[in-house]
Amino acid sequence: LMVSVACDLICKLFPENIHLDSTVKYFCRLIDMMQINNIDISELYKEYFIFELMLQKEMGYALDLTSCAVCSKSENLIYISPKTGRAVCGIDGEAFNDKIFKIPKFILDFSNKADIDCLLNCAKISEHFLNKYYFRQYGKEITYMRNVLINNIAN
Repeated sequence: LMVSVACDLICKLFPENIHLDSTVKYFCRLIDMMQINNIDISELYKEYFIFELMLQKEMGYALDLTSCAVCSKSENLIYISPKTGRAVCGIDGEAFNDKIFKIPKFILDFSNKADIDCLLNCAKISEHFLNKYYFRQYGKEITYMRNVLINNIAN
């Protein structure tokens, strides 16, 4: 299912015959991880969401998690603005924490573990930006199979 969803997103988001070096690299990493016996399923989902974030980067809409959108500091980055895709530090984001996304720790450092809540949060963030920068602009909806994949995280 994961490979099918990944292939579907690639086909929908990019025209034919375009070079997608990063996308291919992360797609191959995802396939390689699927071959590992007894892999922790949360690690596999984590790799899938890293792949989705790389797709968005290839589209030209990467998240900017280098510094706070409000104060420009690079410490204590806790949130992501749904409007800009930029990081927001804890102090500046507290007043808006019900309107902005919390950064999943593994997005800041791919070596961090990802629990179910972290994965579901990442799914929500990725879906928001896929919809914002592609699907809504073209009058389309995110694929049903991706929704099935996300629903499987909690089960």
